[in-house]
Amino acid sequence: EIRKVAAEREQFFMGIVDSCEQPCSVTAIGNKNDKEWRWLYVNSPVRNAFNKPLSEFLDKSCYNWGANICKTKNCGRECQLAAKPETKFAQDFGAGLNHFRVYTKTINDLEGKPAYVVEWVDPN
Repeated sequence: EIRKVAAEREQFFMGIVDSCEQPCSVTAIGNKNDKEWRWLYVNSPVRNAFNKPLSEFLDKSCYNWGANICKTKNCGRECQLAAKPETKFAQDFGAGLNHFRVYTKTINDLEGKPAYVVEWVDPN
């Protein structure tokens, strides 16, 4: 019974993230020196953009977005670490130059400690 409730709750919250029109990913904070920031979840706009199932994203480093800010000081996660929840970049992903805003939000675990980061990419 408890497992069913947990599975339903997980499905419910994943459904909320999937309903967002903006690409969104969730990574674990991990230890301070770990810059791999592996995906725990990506929503359907991300999966559709890359034409891949969720299983191909899980446990992969978030720099697989392929954005020109990945692995730089302007990366969304780097900015989040520096207490700047928002960053911007411009890039051509194959359909012409577009401008994007990346914003992050930390989610706490059950003990109230920061454990996860949600990152949205919003066309600007």
